[in-house]
Amino acid sequence: MSAEEQVEITGYPKDARLAKVVKFFSQKDQTADQQFLRDNNISFIYLPKEEMREIWYKNLGDYSKVPKEPLDEQHNNLKKFFENSEVVIYEVN
Repeated sequence: MSAEEQVEITGYPKDARLAKVVKFFSQKDQTADQQFLRDNNISFIYLPKEEMREIWYKNLGDYSKVPKEPLDEQHNNLKKFFENSEVVIYEVN
C-alpha cells in the first residue's frame, strides 16, 4: 500500500498538501523548494526507492530517464542521512 493510499484511509484532507508536495518533487524552483521545507518544518525526508522510481517513471515515461538520485542534495540543502537498497533518508540542513 502506498503512502498516498494510507493517507486516504485516514480521511485527512490531502489535496492541497499533495499539490505542494508534487511541486516540491518536480525540483524546478530552488527557492520555492527550500521554502516548502522550512514552511512545513520538515527535518527529514524518507523516500522508498521503488515508489519514487515508479512516480518518476509515470512522469517521464521512460525508465532510462529516471534520475539515480531522487533529490538534488545541494539544490535542497540536504544531506543523505541513511540509505539502503529500499529507502533513502535525507536530513534537511
